[in-house]
Parts: sequence; C-alpha cells; structure tokens
Amino acid sequence: MPEREKELLRFLEDVLIDIRLLARGKPSQKAMHAILELADAAHNVPRLLADGTVDELSWLVDSDLKLAAAVYARHGDRKGLHDAARTGAIR
Repeated sequence: MPEREKELLRFLEDVLIDIRLLARGKPSQKAMHAILELADAAHNVPRLLADGTVDELSWLVDSDLKLAAAVYARHGDRKGLHDAARTGAIR
C-alpha cells in the first residue's frame, strides 16, 4: 500500500477516536460542531481508498485534511482538543 494511503488510514483512525472522545457524555453544541466538522473531513477517505482515486482527487484529500487541521488548530493541536473535550472547553 502506498504511503499516502497509509497516512489517510491513520488520519481516519485519529478522527474516529476524536469523534468518540467528543461524543462521550452529553456533548455541548460546540463539541457537536467539532464532531460534524471532523466527520465531514473524514467521510471521503474510505471511498477514495476503495476506488483507488487518492491521487486523482488529491485536491479533495487536501481540502479534507485542511478542514480537520482547522478543528485541531482552534485548540492548539490534537492533544489540545483532547484536553478541551475532557474539560468541556471546546471552541
């Protein structure tokens, strides 16, 4: 499997873990918005991998990665998002 495809699978795993973390308990509206953005960023990955179109649709991959990066950037990074989810300080 090409490295780019492996990276996308790791990205999908990370996003699913983060969605699960954000959804625990009774998520706030801000947490629900972050869940929506992360799900939107990751939902194309399985189809792109299954269809073998990662390279052809690299613009879509890049757009999705930027969307997820924006969610993480609001909290500094992925760890910051985890900390915010635990404390209820989602932005």
